[in-house]
Amino acid sequence: TTTVDSTLNEDKREFMGKAHSISTQQLELGKLAVEKGKTEQVRDYGQQMVDIYSKKLDELQDISKRYSVTLPQQMEEDHAGRVQELRDKNTDEFDRAYWETVVDAHKEALQQFEDNVKDVEETDNTTFNLWARNMGKEIRAQMENAMRFRQDYKN
Repeated sequence: TTTVDSTLNEDKREFMGKAHSISTQQLELGKLAVEKGKTEQVRDYGQQMVDIYSKKLDELQDISKRYSVTLPQQMEEDHAGRVQELRDKNTDEFDRAYWETVVDAHKEALQQFEDNVKDVEETDNTTFNLWARNMGKEIRAQMENAMRFRQDYKN
């Protein structure tokens, strides 16, 4: 059951914007993998990221409306920079760089989400808290997959 809550403290409002930037970054990294990946593994994983993060961004958009929070129109500078750096890789180095980039992005995102939800009581089932907890679990799972793929690529 979800507690209907129309209020959100300032830290949560701020994190909602950061979560939007993180999710947009993951979506854009996925699009690049689909577009530029040489191996099927990179392209398939990228498509998975597009599918997951498109859905998560839609959910976050709905939640932000419920809380009357305006989400940023652009990614934060470090997220946009990471996407641009990968976009600039040539075809021969793209797949290796993709795995490194996506693992780093997931690690950073997971840390941000864990820092945000660590003080939230498990019984605090407001819409955004549930979304953030579930998103943290999703990020962890995707990071572990990316780490396995990166290891396979190195071998």
